[in-house]
Amino acid sequence: MQTLSEIEEILKSYDGGKHVCRWKKYGDVVWDSYGLTFAELKKIAKKIPADRALALQLRRRKNYDMKVLSFLIDDPQKIPVEETRRTITNANLWPLHKMYLQAIFIKLPYAMELASLCRSSSISLERRYGYCYLSYIAKNKKIPDEYFIPIVNIIEAKLQLEDNYVKDAMNTVLYAIGSRSEKLRVYVLNAAKNIGVVKVDYGASNARPIDVVMLLEKKEK
Repeated sequence: MQTLSEIEEILKSYDGGKHVCRWKKYGDVVWDSYGLTFAELKKIAKKIPADRALALQLRRRKNYDMKVLSFLIDDPQKIPVEETRRTITNANLWPLHKMYLQAIFIKLPYAMELASLCRSSSISLERRYGYCYLSYIAKNKKIPDEYFIPIVNIIEAKLQLEDNYVKDAMNTVLYAIGSRSEKLRVYVLNAAKNIGVVKVDYGASNARPIDVVMLLEKKEK
């Protein structure tokens, strides 16, 4: 079992200073970094057995690499629901939400149930997470298409009324669901046309919401 100080020494050995400034631009978030790539962090994580206590220690540090590594070595089977909800509503951790989703959330034994609760939450960050999760499970062919029909109906009814980034997550999910099968492609395409143009404010970024109608029409068989 490795200690926090041993992990820190391993990370320091990679120090290139490549990301130090990058992680100082998220509002109140001020993290330093040793400049490791995600691939390098995954390589390190493979040598460390799942360790809840160490993961929590790493997550408390104001260091980007340590936070990412904490997700990779944590044990999703042992994470209580209350802790998960605190994590996904922590706005300061939002720059890492995709990594948390992939490394932890989708592996939680209660993930599907919690995501469903999150989608009806009064907390915007929870709703956003609940829909982001769907983009991952939409790829799971073991889940029947019928599971997604009520979700598409809810998105059709509520998307244009939602908060900015929840709207973005809903829009992205529509495309993921519509890409599952021809039946869902047609169903989602009709919903997307009813929704109309989706506008999302990405701030200084030049990003644009995906055009679900255009993309699904291209998939027509």
